[in-house]
Amino acid sequence: MLPKLLEIAGKAPDVYEAADNFMEVSDYLVYLLTGEITRCMCHAGYKLLWNDEDGYPSDDFLWTLHPLLLNLRDKLKGREVQVGECAGRLTQQAAHRLGLKEGTVVAASLIDAHVAVPSVGIDGPDKALMILGTSCCMLLCSEKLSYIKGISGCVKNAVLPGLYAYEAGQSAVGDLFDWFVKNCVPGSYEREAADRGISIHTLLCEKAARFSPGESGLVALDWWNGNRSCLADAKLTGMILGLTLRTKPEEIYRALLEATAFGMRAIFEEFERGGIMAKELYACGGIVGKNPFMMQIYADVLGKTIFTSSTDQGSAFGASVYAAAAADVQSGGYASIRDAVRAMGKTGKRKYEPILRNTEIYNRVYEEYKLLHDYFGMGGNEVMYRLRC
Repeated sequence: MLPKLLEIAGKAPDVYEAADNFMEVSDYLVYLLTGEITRCMCHAGYKLLWNDEDGYPSDDFLWTLHPLLLNLRDKLKGREVQVGECAGRLTQQAAHRLGLKEGTVVAASLIDAHVAVPSVGIDGPDKALMILGTSCCMLLCSEKLSYIKGISGCVKNAVLPGLYAYEAGQSAVGDLFDWFVKNCVPGSYEREAADRGISIHTLLCEKAARFSPGESGLVALDWWNGNRSCLADAKLTGMILGLTLRTKPEEIYRALLEATAFGMRAIFEEFERGGIMAKELYACGGIVGKNPFMMQIYADVLGKTIFTSSTDQGSAFGASVYAAAAADVQSGGYASIRDAVRAMGKTGKRKYEPILRNTEIYNRVYEEYKLLHDYFGMGGNEVMYRLRC
């Protein structure tokens, strides 16, 4: 949000000066439901650099960005609310439109990925959730405050009370696989999938599963949409190393699956260098239920057991947990977020255990990934920048 406000101030100063209030769209939706202007500290923390100790950025910092931003606080109207707090109650008009009861509690809004954390039962520190879909967002809750290079944010009380919630992720996961099937799969594969009544992704996974880890001789960098964490560089591009005239589509597909898992491992290692550990690992999102082959690769590459969500709608389910906390006991909810999580959050029946033999091989392949990662991403060779000019 802050870069967007800076752009408005720089390119349309008349619009900036005329604006009475700048709001996140989800806070605006809460306003439409309740008639009350509120501002959730989850959004403020990750998108406006607010923190629990100092509030919003200092006047000196804002003035340095742009002189017009000096009055930004005056344009951030609304009662500040915390996650799991009641932001207001459903108005008669909103209740009529939605077919709900007037006066129903409306919880504070949250960011779409962050709201999924309680859906899997995470109620304490040292637990991480991967939300795997078109991209990946990873949330790791900790009691510790540490500087982690290239993360998307670290905000206390923004997901669970008393804990710092670190956000990191990858710019392309499902989008990367989708790019491959749309552009690089031969017609014979598409016909085979159609004849069998399965998706092309399922067919490629079946074929890729016939190969052992490392057998194809391929390794890829997962930067088809830049690197989000922890290099934080949108100009980086993807690559595949080891192609030969014998390389099959399913081998490339597997290499791309492995690359996203390697990218996630690089993120966890950066956290560990900062003293932040993920002792338990959870996953939710569309890919989790659709691609067990990929989930096993993740468990093998990360060397960790992965607990999966009980629902394919983790964010919607997580929102209901926060809503139950906002409703409190008198309205049929719970006294705290943790009480709501413990009563409602749960994992699915399926979990993925790392296969030791595969993990040992992937440890060696990952070392090659890291060499490429550091060489092309940390200044060893800036060819990716030069080619994009």
